[in-house]
Amino acid sequence: VIASEQAQLLHQLDGWLALLLPVSFLLVTIFVGWRMPRPLVRGELYRAPRWLFFVWWVLLRWVVPPLCVALLLWQLRGFAGLQ
Repeated sequence: VIASEQAQLLHQLDGWLALLLPVSFLLVTIFVGWRMPRPLVRGELYRAPRWLFFVWWVLLRWVVPPLCVALLLWQLRGFAGLQ
């Protein structure tokens, strides 16, 4: 009986974690890409060439957030049972 309850709990946690992961990705990309000062972020990535930092910065600001939203919507569809 206990193993069955634990399995149900893990299954519920798996569903919630599938939703929280894209949300956390989205919040981190928004914070780092839009709120943190660019020189501070560049200071953390000082060993990377300038062109690589520029590509990373553009991806972080313009490509990754829509992908996170798409992943979140995909997970919500599965979470709601609309597969």
